[in-house]
Amino acid sequence: MDEQSAPELPGRLPWEGLVGGLVGCLAVGILSSGIVVYYLAPKFHKATANVNFSANVSVTPLPSATAPSPPSTHPTPTAENDDEDDAEPAYSPPPPAPATPRPARPSWDATDPAPSEDLLVRQVKRSDGAALFVENRSACPITLTIQLDEKLNLVSNPPFPYTTTVAGKQKFKLADLSMYRPGRWSYSYTYKYSEGSTTAQHDRSFMYSLPYGSGDSHPLTLINGNEYHFAMPEDTPVQASRGGKVVACEDRYSRNGLSPEYFKKVNRVIIRHDDGTLGGYYYLRPGGVVVQVGQAVNAGDLIGYSGTTGHTATPQLAFCVFKALNGKSKQFFSLRFATSDSPHGAPLRTGVSYQPPTQSHPYTF
Repeated sequence: MDEQSAPELPGRLPWEGLVGGLVGCLAVGILSSGIVVYYLAPKFHKATANVNFSANVSVTPLPSATAPSPPSTHPTPTAENDDEDDAEPAYSPPPPAPATPRPARPSWDATDPAPSEDLLVRQVKRSDGAALFVENRSACPITLTIQLDEKLNLVSNPPFPYTTTVAGKQKFKLADLSMYRPGRWSYSYTYKYSEGSTTAQHDRSFMYSLPYGSGDSHPLTLINGNEYHFAMPEDTPVQASRGGKVVACEDRYSRNGLSPEYFKKVNRVIIRHDDGTLGGYYYLRPGGVVVQVGQAVNAGDLIGYSGTTGHTATPQLAFCVFKALNGKSKQFFSLRFATSDSPHGAPLRTGVSYQPPTQSHPYTF
């Protein structure tokens, strides 16, 4: 075989080696700088953080390395944007939540007045006993029953227990307590009272109007001892079932409940009839009385608006006619009402809705 010789490489120019060496040195230098920065950077930032914390110096933070958020595609609302047809509506932030919930009732609900004492008994002591005086501060007749709980060396005139009716706005000497022999004497007494007169005589022939207007119809839900309870929405006009003079009215109460305290905290109108009986209208709304004490009313006159105050859980109107038996109890009378079905009068039954006659007026027979 013929012997072959290796091909002869072309010779390198002198400057080519120099350029290669310089490139290599530059690469080594860049790599070395990166390593130094890598190890020194954490220590530098850590030291800066420590100085900022210990010295409590406000330092402007370095720009974040994260990419900036893209600009919003929604333009800031302006007056010009509102005029454009294709502009989005201006953003309205939701209203802040109230600091406290809105009260369910008017603010004056918390200041419902205490029931007033319409009748007062006071004593004037003497060396040989005492005199008792009574005062009725209302316009409504009130019946009082008073008794001595303790009596030592005294005689009473009139004898106790004693019941009497005190007319509206009247005051007088109620009794004398006199020592009947020389020596020590003492006494104590208690009394109770109720609205009404013991001398009233109910006119059983009188025909009562329903306590609401023609065209209204309300169910009778309860007859409680001759108290007639009609279910009706609040703000229903209430009319007088019988004429007379207004002797008491109250519309400052705003609460209701079934505890005993609500028996006296009830909005009401009381009318004195010509036979001495009283007609009571109860559970009226706050500020719902449109008559005043001393005013004369006829059957069918507007006297107020129904509500939910006093000893009740539902909106209703209670109507009754009564007299006082003594200071502790009353007598309530059974009534006959003129209705659209019985214009000449009939007793009412629970569970039935009643409507006044078209031409309603009191009937007698």
